[in-house]
Amino acid sequence: MITFQELATFSSFRSWTLSGENAVVKAVSVEDAVRPASLRTATGYVTQAKFLRNLNSLQIESSLGLRPNSMKKGCYVFYFAEMPKLKDVDQRFTADLPDGKVWSETVQQAYEDARAAARQSGSDRIEFYPPGSAKIMQWQLMRPSKLSGLWKLVTPSVPFEV
Repeated sequence: MITFQELATFSSFRSWTLSGENAVVKAVSVEDAVRPASLRTATGYVTQAKFLRNLNSLQIESSLGLRPNSMKKGCYVFYFAEMPKLKDVDQRFTADLPDGKVWSETVQQAYEDARAAARQSGSDRIEFYPPGSAKIMQWQLMRPSKLSGLWKLVTPSVPFEV
């Protein structure tokens, strides 16, 4: 019997493309991708280009629910060379569900603890993922998928264009 999550994954997977607004894309901070041309594959969370259209790097960070301050210097938005295989994709619904889970008081406390630890250490980078936007669909690539070599640099002053 097919589960709701499998049905949702299949349904959204059908709209994916390799270019244009429905392209599957991966956003990575400039600090984590020092040499973007050397990246060949990607795993982890992905979304579609249409959800990032006209957002700058700080808005992408906030909208995707990424670590606070992780994209203050900018980010790269990578395109894929081939479609990920359906069996390698896990539906995570919307970005307001960190790790696909509902935000709770327990999670909120863990976030506050991570913020306090970062402040205490003198770092402005919090090692925690807060909720993002409920308008942005996201999926998790469970196995590496090949990147196309095409990417766009997005900064706090230069938004992502599809």
